Amino acid sequence: MGKAIYLDVANKKVLATKITYNDLIVLYKQYIDKYGSVPMLAQCLSIYNLPQSGIVKSVVKNEGISYNEFLLQFGKVRTLNVNGIHKNISDLKYDDLVILYNQYINKFHEFPTANKCTYQYNLPSRQTILKILKDCQISVDEFNKQFSIKDKRRIYEDIHIGDIIGRWKIIAKGKSKQSKKNKNIPYWICKCTCGSGVIKEVGENALKRKQSLSCGCLRNEAVANLKGTIRSQSFYDWCIEQNHEEWLKRWDYDLNNLEPQNISYCAHKQVYFKCDKGIHNSTKYELAHVSHMDIIRCKYCNSFAQKLIDEKAKVLWNYTGIITKTNKIHGKFLHIQKNTYGLNVLKQIIMGHIKSLGKTL
Repeated sequence: MGKAIYLDVANKKVLATKITYNDLIVLYKQYIDKYGSVPMLAQCLSIYNLPQSGIVKSVVKNEGISYNEFLLQFGKVRTLNVNGIHKNISDLKYDDLVILYNQYINKFHEFPTANKCTYQYNLPSRQTILKILKDCQISVDEFNKQFSIKDKRRIYEDIHIGDIIGRWKIIAKGKSKQSKKNKNIPYWICKCTCGSGVIKEVGENALKRKQSLSCGCLRNEAVANLKGTIRSQSFYDWCIEQNHEEWLKRWDYDLNNLEPQNISYCAHKQVYFKCDKGIHNSTKYELAHVSHMDIIRCKYCNSFAQKLIDEKAKVLWNYTGIITKTNKIHGKFLHIQKNTYGLNVLKQIIMGHIKSLGKTL
């Protein structure tokens, strides 16, 4: 059990968990006399001679009143710290609101959401904020914009032809493409100014967020600058040094579109490795994690459900007979409605993907 905490209530020691409503009034008055302000719930601690906030709320609730109604009896209203000056919430102006937001962002490194607009975070309520903005005829978006925030997202500068972003030079507007979320993403045609002559379509979001800065030359230079350090070692050289030559054989050159000699073994990039049995799709791993692994596993080979499918495919491999009224297996070929398919894709049939098979003859 924790140590019992006693509070000084008018020179009388009272157990914090036994505080009554009248005791709470005395404690708050003592705090106000000493500090000159009404305590925040975050300050309801024994070091301030106050019970915990949970006890305060419970005592006030049992009295049948709200916490704000409880505070009114002290003849004082809550104040907020605006650059070291305590101001009544009702007296806040637009400039004060800007200062309070900047104080919050500098302290917590995030934009305050609606549930953070409370006295505990040294911010006025959402209703007070909206009233101040309405009186100044300023929209919420206009107010948020000065903090580089819009709808809780960062605002990025618009892109124009001729802009230089990293080493990309914007030379034309590309065609919009549809994302997975059914949104049209604008694309721009960019030319790398490194002298390589590479021209590429790059998504607007990637350009705005500086996720794409060059044709790859900047990354190569960064790796070159690491020359002489352990992190500069390519994945190819690392595999040779660690006796993992078999991993190089499983490197999926088609999906990775990258040579293992041209990337650091500890790069934070997703790459594909082929199934060690050669029967499944490649598995994706982050390269930085691979260097800490003893074995690169095929996720399908380690799937219990997939294993059952593979075993069933093996059993049917040499089977000759009628599967349905129109489907037969003869030797190494499967005949489906006069079309012939190779048995190397039989496992797909078991999974029900007959239409996806390609004819072999």
